[in-house]
Amino acid sequence: MPYVLIQYLVIVLIFSYFIFGLGWSEGRIFFLMIVVMYVLEFLWTNPLLLNPFTFIPVSFLLTSVWGFLTFIPLWVVQNELRQNKLPVALCLFWIPAGFVFAIVFK
Repeated sequence: MPYVLIQYLVIVLIFSYFIFGLGWSEGRIFFLMIVVMYVLEFLWTNPLLLNPFTFIPVSFLLTSVWGFLTFIPLWVVQNELRQNKLPVALCLFWIPAGFVFAIVFK
């Protein structure tokens, strides 16, 4: 549990710095998110990400989860949820997909 808390605090600090401190665009933040996501997931040795058969579906799932954690709070703060309907829908994809993955990959 302490590692999860530390992880989320570090992630929030990293993205806060690049979003608000340096004023990076959403495209650059997305690229940074992908890099940080894969580095941390490989450091944690995510078994679904290390499996060649599940790598692509799990990558989409992880991108959805990380996008939810990164961009939804940003769009809420900037009052831009309505302008980003498609990305918001893609960021919420992890909820139903998580149930499917839980059933398929018991």
